[in-house]
Amino acid sequence: AALMDYRIHAAYRLYPNNYIAHDLLTGTCQYANHYTEEQKQRFLKNAERLQEFQNCNQEELRQILLGIYANPVDSKEEQKSLTL
Repeated sequence: AALMDYRIHAAYRLYPNNYIAHDLLTGTCQYANHYTEEQKQRFLKNAERLQEFQNCNQEELRQILLGIYANPVDSKEEQKSLTL
């Protein structure tokens, strides 16, 4: 199972949205070299659509969205530290 995870993460391609979400979730600019300000603003504008879900906790939805996009960055970083 570890080998399969390793291979999946090694082949996974990360996109600007993944890095943007990671930086927003962590409150850093660690991966700012992987996206432009325009891409970040477009991501934020699309994330504003969460407001359409009026009967939901907006902050919780935001955290879930960012987590979904940011998790592959963390997985890729963990994969780099593994040796199989």
